[in-house]
Amino acid sequence: MLRFLLPLLIVGMLGFHRAHFLKVLTEHLDPSVVKSHFSKRLVSYAEPDEANGCIELTFTDGSTASADLVIGCDGIHSATRRSMLELAARNIETSGSKECLAQAEKLRDLIRPTWSGRVAYRAIIPREKVEALLPNHR
Repeated sequence: MLRFLLPLLIVGMLGFHRAHFLKVLTEHLDPSVVKSHFSKRLVSYAEPDEANGCIELTFTDGSTASADLVIGCDGIHSATRRSMLELAARNIETSGSKECLAQAEKLRDLIRPTWSGRVAYRAIIPREKVEALLPNHR
């Protein structure tokens, strides 16, 4: 799991608009094969006990689900990020070395959201105004 977290530790943040990500994702998922939980709020998830087991999801409404893959798009106070980083930190700590304990602490420091230094302003501009100002804009 740590190899997937290394870019996050080195670079910090990869940003893109959540709505764009969800749109692309849902356009490429086969609903007959994939079950999505867009109207749920995740509390936590647990890794499988067995190598071929499922990830167990727990939601705020008390319901649960099993999954082979979890993609968290749950915002700045992400329960997915919290669960993922806490599980990774606990797994690393099991070795007990000072280096591993320091890595686990770095992972836990990433749980709380931090300001990226980026600010996004969003607005809706009527199409006619954009076309008048930028007639070649697509």
